[in-house]
Amino acid sequence: MIAYKIGLSKYLDSNGDLIDKNSGVYEYKLILNELAEIEAPDSIVVINGKKDGDTEELKRFLKKFKNIIFILSDPIAFDENKDIIEMSTHVLHQCPMSNLDLPQNIDQRYSYVPELFYKEDLFIPGNNNKLLFGGGVRDNEAKIYKYLSMVPSDNLIKSNDFDNRLPYNEYKREVAKRKYNLIVARKMYERIGWITARYFETLACHSLPVVDEEYDKYDWLNCIKVNTKTVKSFIQRMEHSDDLYDALLISYRENVDTKGFYNTIKNIVGG
Repeated sequence: MIAYKIGLSKYLDSNGDLIDKNSGVYEYKLILNELAEIEAPDSIVVINGKKDGDTEELKRFLKKFKNIIFILSDPIAFDENKDIIEMSTHVLHQCPMSNLDLPQNIDQRYSYVPELFYKEDLFIPGNNNKLLFGGGVRDNEAKIYKYLSMVPSDNLIKSNDFDNRLPYNEYKREVAKRKYNLIVARKMYERIGWITARYFETLACHSLPVVDEEYDKYDWLNCIKVNTKTVKSFIQRMEHSDDLYDALLISYRENVDTKGFYNTIKNIVGG
């Protein structure tokens, strides 16, 4: 089964090499790997992204397929890829317990794409007890910096003023070096219950997600949550008991559905 990533050329540097600071290329490769063993010549998966040119040729090509399965992993697609969404037969998004405002003729489902980020296991012994946050601060900058001020912390942040993020593979190694990774979503994600890959990539790196109370509105993940007032006591409690830390991390890891995306695609294409 084939897939098309909108805006893949946006990840090329001046030398023509792929530079991946927001995990877009990594996500594309994860999806390709899941689709490799699915036989469905009448179906195509389209992954959202910033347009890198006219999409008219793409739309003509998509009309050849019975199933056009659009992967909506970034709400930028509502504006950037609106024309492709509207011609899709299925939209797979990251709201497990709620629906998005889409035309009624489009089948919409939870994608399980975030869970794909659990696939690659990365363990680095001797990780330190600093809380890490990596990514864009978006519209929750004040909350993120408040968290980081409450406990020993590090950051790999993109804001309006600077960008000290690392290439994605290097970022994951930094997560694996730390016992705690902060999970905070932008406010729009909070409102609709949007699940991000950050939670699952944290587990894949054997780091404990420190989850903000407004993340995962409908408690899909069934995890402990904190706020800026309780984060210090939560981490102190984990530091006082290695057994408790290990048990919580193991329980989170065991709860990940790594076959959800594959099974959803198989269900749609009937293979």
